[in-house]
Amino acid sequence: MPRCWKVGLNTPEPMLGIIYGDSVLPDGAVLDLRDAGTPRIEGEILLRIGQVPYPECENATLLASIALIQVAMEIADCRITNWAAPIDHWVADNA
Repeated sequence: MPRCWKVGLNTPEPMLGIIYGDSVLPDGAVLDLRDAGTPRIEGEILLRIGQVPYPECENATLLASIALIQVAMEIADCRITNWAAPIDHWVADNA
């Protein structure tokens, strides 16, 4: 799997984290949540970049670099069981 990054835009400043290949499940896979603390599902938009655009490129170049756009889901989890904080307070371990 190519290197993938998650960009979170739900806080005042963007958060960036690595998506590790072993954390991505193929279509139709079953996720075992028995070891999860307080899992929540988030809808995501996945953008796969074909050729990395250069910094400060024009919009057309940036758009042309997108190889795939699809719907994705993330299972956000917290190690604190039944944590009552709102979902926008959760931050991924690697972000």
